[in-house]
Amino acid sequence: MKIKINPLTIVMFAVLTAMGNAKIYIMTYTVMTLHELAHYCAAKCIGLECESFTLSPFGAHLQLKNKIVNSFAEELILYGVGPAFNAILSIVGIILKIPILYNINTVLFILNVLPVVPLDGGMILLRVISHYTGRRRAKKILNVFSVIIGIIFLSVAVYLMYVGIINISLFIIAVLLIGNILTAKELYDYDFINAVNARKKNTNKTNFVIISPDYTISDAIKNITPSYTTIGVELDNNGKIKRFITEKEMVNNIDIFM
Repeated sequence: MKIKINPLTIVMFAVLTAMGNAKIYIMTYTVMTLHELAHYCAAKCIGLECESFTLSPFGAHLQLKNKIVNSFAEELILYGVGPAFNAILSIVGIILKIPILYNINTVLFILNVLPVVPLDGGMILLRVISHYTGRRRAKKILNVFSVIIGIIFLSVAVYLMYVGIINISLFIIAVLLIGNILTAKELYDYDFINAVNARKKNTNKTNFVIISPDYTISDAIKNITPSYTTIGVELDNNGKIKRFITEKEMVNNIDIFM
């Protein structure tokens, strides 16, 4: 696993140290790094390969080579261990009577369980909803949650500024939440599709989709779900069935279809 340090991280530490405000930042950053290391340990325990661990200005980031797991329980462990770690440290802060430890971990726990992708709570909810509605609809639902929560944070930040309290953190959180929606350009989640194909539950339900210029192979792929088997039906110019396309064929030839 590669360990990377973003140059801006060093700059951030240096600037805050010069301003005399480094203490709270260092403590928060340390907790966020431990949070991400908890994810790393969970990933290794369930057999996932880790590609890199990056220290960026606003926290550590773990990059996995793939996210294919054997069950939802393992996925819950992968994404839930981070917030659980913060909850434990928050309780430790209460027991040891260390207010700053309690405050930092409580805030990080609340933020990470928000139903917003790519936060832990959002990833767990995305998997749950995708199981019943397909990836595309689940993503749309979570996009709405993200925008609403982002607007709430932004409104609170503006109100506090109006009454004379400037909270930069709320502004940053709001911008990140809303910005994530506006800049997302993901066409499909290859890891998720492979996971569904590899672990699909036995079911007699089949969903046939007509492949056309208005509903392409890539559209069909986005709606693959463990609840049923998706079969693409390609028609010729006369409206007759030209061929059937299985989920496996869709995934294996995604570059060709797109």
